[in-house]
Amino acid sequence: MFDKRLSVLKENFPGLFAGNKSICFINPRDLTDLAHFKIRNTVVFTDDIRMYSPLSIFGYNCEPEANLVVDISIVLLPKSKELARELVFMGFMMSPEGFVVIDGDKKDGIVSIIKELEEEICYEVNLSKAHGKIAVFRPANGNLPLNWHASKSNKVNNEFITVPGVFSADHIDPASELLKKYLPNNLKGSGADFGVGWGFLTKYLENLDTVDNIYAIDVSKRALTCAAKKLCYIKSAIHLERCVEMEIARTAELYCYEPTFSHTW
Repeated sequence: MFDKRLSVLKENFPGLFAGNKSICFINPRDLTDLAHFKIRNTVVFTDDIRMYSPLSIFGYNCEPEANLVVDISIVLLPKSKELARELVFMGFMMSPEGFVVIDGDKKDGIVSIIKELEEEICYEVNLSKAHGKIAVFRPANGNLPLNWHASKSNKVNNEFITVPGVFSADHIDPASELLKKYLPNNLKGSGADFGVGWGFLTKYLENLDTVDNIYAIDVSKRALTCAAKKLCYIKSAIHLERCVEMEIARTAELYCYEPTFSHTW
């Protein structure tokens, strides 16, 4: 859908991508999202190793510098409104003299995000297409709402630290709670928790006397950062990619994952 809206944007704002403008692409949802942008002019910010790994192989810089400044920031909005605000904030800071492009499906809440922004900024372009919207604004001509900022965190169960965009960021997932209830307490050996999220089940498994070591595995760096804050062995929080390299799936004696999400792995 982004591809269709991008085509309409280029028709209505033909000079936006003219020349060799530098671009930061924030939160791509599909590898094809980058197809229209030159590798040498584009950096990518993604939390998902399933995007990070192949895009890095293609030649994209997926580790942008902290103080990066670009001509255009493109933000594909996630479902989480808090994370959407954080990513737009990031794009705003990266393109102080340039443009920010925001895109998303209506079912994911882009309409309300655009309305929030309208109170503070004026859009250069604001288009509807393919069950979604795409809009462009200049950071130099306005400000973000005062409550929009980066690095907001939550505390779950008065113990676990979570951040916007992580699965079940404001409560313990009922399926995880149920799985914990029925896990046998005599599990032993070395194991792996796939789809660890912010570490609820991993922490339980790590505390079992008969479990020697439990690897917390996820595709999200944000989730693993949260999990590592509660695990005794921080080195056990690793990306799925590293899991493959270390052959953990072959050597582990126990595996923990919720079948609902097993297709991810």
